[in-house]
Amino acid sequence: MHRSRKKVHNDDDHQDQKERYLPIEIQTEILRRLPVKSLARMKSVCKPWCDLIPEYPPFVRVGGLIRHCFSEPLRKVLTNSDLSWYNKRLALVPRDSVTRLLLPMLEPKDGDISKGISVLTYDWLGNKFPMRFTVWNLGTRVQMHVLVGGWYGLCYKHSKTMTVGDRLIVRMFRDPSDGICFALSLVKSGREDQLLANQNNNRR
Repeated sequence: MHRSRKKVHNDDDHQDQKERYLPIEIQTEILRRLPVKSLARMKSVCKPWCDLIPEYPPFVRVGGLIRHCFSEPLRKVLTNSDLSWYNKRLALVPRDSVTRLLLPMLEPKDGDISKGISVLTYDWLGNKFPMRFTVWNLGTRVQMHVLVGGWYGLCYKHSKTMTVGDRLIVRMFRDPSDGICFALSLVKSGREDQLLANQNNNRR
């Protein structure tokens, strides 16, 4: 009777196996350059890619400029107020993060934010929604920056997937043709810690 032998892996074998794979930073850069449809297919390749892809906006139209014109991400937890059909706006908070991450991207030619700046917002599927980036309650203690207009349409389109407690990863970038744009990625409630843990494990 033939008995199968268990293969013994030593540390050298494990190190060789790790060296066969590209570093996570290079994988990320490659994934960011893929078209939306290809990116969606890549999610089924392996679990690390499935976890990694939702963190990055699914478009590449701005090419190399995207690395130089992208703001750092603002992480926004969705509230009842954000998803209310009455308010029809996305509140960009906390205020100090907006001031530090998003406002430095604006230029005088973009216009007066208190009157509203026309922007193009991409959701995590690559759909475009014209919106306005503006300030509510200017000069008061409850002043906040918001996205209005197309936010209602985005909520309607994703009404079955977005829920209170989910996290939006909000990035602003400057497109040569469309000017100021926003890119939104959705992370379901409870998944962000798992995403970060998976990314840290992949770097080891």
